Order: sequence, then structure tokens, then C-alpha cells
Amino acid sequence: MSSNSQPRELIIKPMERTFEAPGAFPLTAFPDGVNVEGVLVNDQERDLDDVIAVRFFSRGTSDDFSIILRSVSDGSQCVIFLDPVTALADIKTSR
Repeated sequence: MSSNSQPRELIIKPMERTFEAPGAFPLTAFPDGVNVEGVLVNDQERDLDDVIAVRFFSRGTSDDFSIILRSVSDGSQCVIFLDPVTALADIKTSR
């Protein structure tokens, strides 16, 4: 298997409040006042104490993924979903 066929990963560390895509996007902190409330990868709820990896494949697909973010200031919620067939994100917000 060549290195080009290795999936790229989005690495999320909820307890450290950071995320990155090594080699593609630098380590970045979630904004102050935004908390990660839940993460699902391939229909499995992930423990927020874990380092969470979401894979993106060279054929344009990804793991099935969703993350729930909540604003501390007003309680609004943002849910980001990845379509595993296209790896495109959909974002839904609510109060």
C-alpha cells in the first residue's frame, strides 16, 4: 500500500480543546466559551477523554462523524455532520 492511499486524519482532543489535521491544518484551539458536548464516529459515541481520529480517504469519502458544540454564553448549539459518501460537512445550529 503506497503512502498516498493512507487516509488523512482530523485529530480532536476535546479535553485539551484542540483539533488538527497533521500535514494539512495546524493545531488549533476551540474558541473560548465553546465546549465539545459529544462526538460520534461511525455510529460509536466517543469518550471525550479520548483522542478522537476522523479519517478522510483518497477516494473522497470519510468516516461517518458528528460533533456537538455548545456556547457557554447563550447555550446555543452547533452540530457538524460529515456525509461519509462525500466527506462534505453540514452544520445545524439551534438555541
